[in-house]
Amino acid sequence: MARNTPIMLDRLRHLRYPLSTVWDMDFLVVGGFSALLMKNIDRQFITFLLWSGLKWEDPALTIPETEKIIDEYAKDKNGEILTICTRELFECGWYNSPDPEQARTHHGDGGRAIPTRDLILSFERAGQYYRMPREEVWTATPKELNSFIEVQAQRDKEPLFRMGMICAAIFNTSMLKKAGGDEWRWDDFIPKTLDDIRQTPEEMSRVLGGL
Repeated sequence: MARNTPIMLDRLRHLRYPLSTVWDMDFLVVGGFSALLMKNIDRQFITFLLWSGLKWEDPALTIPETEKIIDEYAKDKNGEILTICTRELFECGWYNSPDPEQARTHHGDGGRAIPTRDLILSFERAGQYYRMPREEVWTATPKELNSFIEVQAQRDKEPLFRMGMICAAIFNTSMLKKAGGDEWRWDDFIPKTLDDIRQTPEEMSRVLGGL
């Protein structure tokens, strides 16, 4: 299970605010997601915040059902629910999250305000750049995606990675597919151990002859 905040209600549930959830919130909240913390704190607001954080785990959950759960199991705990939900939003990285495209190119600005939908679409483009499955991008949080992008950006600077990308491109464009028809990836050309680096002239010739 992905990182989350456990909360005991009608049963043990888990709060989390991935990209897909906040994309919906940005459309549902008047003024957009960025205006969330400026809203009047009332029962309706707390119910919406809790429902949004629970539906990644329970997609069929409705707002009326969430309200009923609060009435039956947390009637006098509105303040506690608000604190837990707000803390989870911060833990997910929704506030002060840098633009992933700037982070990828090593020009991050330390967290300037970015429209929520633009930020989410920027994460999606960064995920595509690093060949992260689209569904994984949308189920991740900004903090998780920024960590992933940081690692990938560091890898981009490594000579072996660049060499592997070039080799994969050459082999794929030459129609020389792997067994099973899969495309070559950069890590197919990176030695796993130092012993793997050694290659005889004959082996080199066979590889070049296959292009």
